[in-house]
Amino acid sequence: MKRSQAIMIAALLIAAMTLPTHANSDRQNKGRVTLLPATSEWFEGGSDYRQGSALSRQGTFGNGHRAVYLMKLAPGVDYTLGLRYPADSRAKPAVTLFDRWPGDPQAKRYKLSTGPLVLTNPDWIEYRWRIAVSGRSRGNLAFAVVEAKPGFSGSRGRFRHFVYLATPAIQPKNRLGTGITYLRGPSDLMLAEASGIVQYVVEYPYERSGSRHEHRDYGRNGDDLINNGDFRRGIQEWDVFSEGSDPAAGDHVAFGDDGLRIWNGGEPVPSGVRQTIRRDVQNAESLVLEMELRIDQDSDASAHTDAAALELTVCYLDSEGKDHCGEDAYRVSFTTHRVGRGAEKIVRANKGEWFQFQDELMDLDPSPQVVKSVAISGARGLRQDVWIRQAHLIERGN
Repeated sequence: MKRSQAIMIAALLIAAMTLPTHANSDRQNKGRVTLLPATSEWFEGGSDYRQGSALSRQGTFGNGHRAVYLMKLAPGVDYTLGLRYPADSRAKPAVTLFDRWPGDPQAKRYKLSTGPLVLTNPDWIEYRWRIAVSGRSRGNLAFAVVEAKPGFSGSRGRFRHFVYLATPAIQPKNRLGTGITYLRGPSDLMLAEASGIVQYVVEYPYERSGSRHEHRDYGRNGDDLINNGDFRRGIQEWDVFSEGSDPAAGDHVAFGDDGLRIWNGGEPVPSGVRQTIRRDVQNAESLVLEMELRIDQDSDASAHTDAAALELTVCYLDSEGKDHCGEDAYRVSFTTHRVGRGAEKIVRANKGEWFQFQDELMDLDPSPQVVKSVAISGARGLRQDVWIRQAHLIERGN
């Protein structure tokens, strides 16, 4: 080998060693997105000022503040997407929904309306859009791009905002609050099938988000038989039901910032949520049922009628083989009225205050052997409105 050839090969090898790896190069070239889970929680966004990017051609303002959120949506399901930002930021935001990665030339965009605006909250401006995903969708990923027009105060800093995703979609009448502008997004969003080519790097918001209430982790102290008992994932693990014939009975159940809400819509339509468990607990030393609730409105009827504001039931099979479901299920009712003598399973709570309930189910005679399901229901009387922040069934010592 000639000396000149050897020098050239050595130079090429040195150059190759100084090049970035393929993985690092891909990561630098890909867009960065934040996963927005449908947990009914507000997550703080992180959009910095950007002077052009791969998404500029799909953007509303070109240069400006931009954040991209990845949403995993199920075909045939309705969602609520929310945006909240300080009222004094002088920002002019724009939110655009995409059926695939926004940088894809074939991406379809849906610009979400930001008006007319409700201005009853002096501190925050908040939008919530209802989005319905087509049941014919072949994919399950959508992207939301939040932008802010450059030029407002602090344009080179961050556009402070919070984003929110919940399912099922929250109707305006289902929520209490002020300063919320409810609007409609696409009613038949067709999501594209994944291409298999990953064009973005996913970041997770959990480290910079805070729960709306303390998350209880029982760990070695026990096993919670109820999944999603703090309702941070909305309807997941729960089935909405109604005992009435009203086809709109499901409208009396909603998931929001304070957990699960059950209320009356003008007619006494018993509605609620139920979760199937099917757990053998015959070897358990303890089986503690817990629930935290707040009764904002209660019926004027006596607490000794079916008009109690809320009812918690557990369907189970006892150690002697008897089935305790339906009318024979374990049940406890909650009211704000005075509870008379003999009303052992009617519990009084102060109106408008959070109340912590707890009961040991292994004290039942005979004790449970198999827990089949748990249900929370209400709206049997007029003018009832109840929030449930968490529900747990803790098994210990098995």
